Amino acid sequence: MAALQGYSEILVVQRLIKTGCIPAGIEWMLRYLKTPGVNFDGFQERHDLEAQKVEKNSFYSVRTHVECEIPNIEFSDNPFSSGREKIEFIKGLIEKSRPCLISLLKDDGSCCHIVPVVEIDDENMIVLRMDDKETVEEQKRSRLLSDIEQIHDENLKSGKGLDILFVK
Repeated sequence: MAALQGYSEILVVQRLIKTGCIPAGIEWMLRYLKTPGVNFDGFQERHDLEAQKVEKNSFYSVRTHVECEIPNIEFSDNPFSSGREKIEFIKGLIEKSRPCLISLLKDDGSCCHIVPVVEIDDENMIVLRMDDKETVEEQKRSRLLSDIEQIHDENLKSGKGLDILFVK
């Protein structure tokens, strides 16, 4: 299984439960990468555009807001033509110890939740669900790659392919 080395040492808890998964996920990635020059005090609140009633949080809107505050960081959000292509790309990132965020359905099948990917093998992906637990071990969730692939491909047909966010 490919895993981000030392990921269990990085605990970020999503403070704005209804809207803040993207800012919390970006905070997690920046902490994991030990990005210099980042003010983590109030990071999630500053970058949760939806909670501030500025605009809807998306990979694009939040990443752009973060990039304006931290000029030495640049994100990318690649679209993929298939779920299989996305999974292989994520595997490559994790094997190189490069974190990424992925959009998944919540445990109860409701709306999408943005989470960091920390481990991946041929059958499963381990992600951190940061909105409900106080330890990294409690945040871990396993997802079948076949489910991720199927959901991606079904959403792609309806024009809503769910993609990933990572640091370039």
